[in-house]
Amino acid sequence: MNSLPAALVAYHRAGGKLEGDLGNAKPGWYQLWPLDTIEERNRGYLVEQQAPGFVGIGSDGGGEMIAISPTGEIVVLPFVGMEPGAAWSVAESWDVFESRIKSSGA
Repeated sequence: MNSLPAALVAYHRAGGKLEGDLGNAKPGWYQLWPLDTIEERNRGYLVEQQAPGFVGIGSDGGGEMIAISPTGEIVVLPFVGMEPGAAWSVAESWDVFESRIKSSGA
């Protein structure tokens, strides 16, 4: 999937942690999908149809998907009622989100 940031792909390939607690940083808990399942999960959740331009990369462990917006922001979208207007930003970019993972010790 060529719409993923190179740094996200590198994080996965380096064996970055896929699940953990971000403490006070939103969304709190994160579960990143394995790199080889991201495309399939996006198809299964109909992300392109429901939130065009967004790419799901994981979840908060509950009812919300962690995604990359068309502008490169990391956002959270509800799985039910998934639409661009329902997205809320949790990080300006993958790099910022990754730094929160690393600083949380997760």
